[in-house]
Amino acid sequence: MRYIVPVAAGGGSDMVARVVTEWWGKLLGQTFIVENQGGGGGVIACVATARAAPAGYTLMQGYVGTHGTTPATRRVPYNAVKDFTPIGMIGATPNVLVVGGTLPVKTLAALVEPVLGAAKVATIAAKSRALATLVDVRELVALCRP
Repeated sequence: MRYIVPVAAGGGSDMVARVVTEWWGKLLGQTFIVENQGGGGGVIACVATARAAPAGYTLMQGYVGTHGTTPATRRVPYNAVKDFTPIGMIGATPNVLVVGGTLPVKTLAALVEPVLGAAKVATIAAKSRALATLVDVRELVALCRP
């Protein structure tokens, strides 16, 4: 069985893939090959999966990037709904907002407080362009207002 993971090896998604494929392999008596195909916000992996022979021997570990934010924010060579069939949830990953340990803030309100009285421009570092389009400093400020 070919198991495509749309991110580079070594991260959380890769770890999930290796744990579940080891378990499934023992349960089903099948060999699973984990194939990391990172790049393009999951586009490379999605194209490989969508074009795979329809024999049932290729699976992909999709996530919000491959079937949500990437197709919503750019043109992709696949249809995130029609070209795939979801067959089950295998996990969930929480997202956490963090700051550097030397920044003297302990709450979201303390983080955005300087923005409340300043210009309505701030910088946010984001993992991807898609995330940057979804997170807006104004939304953070709104969360902190009484």
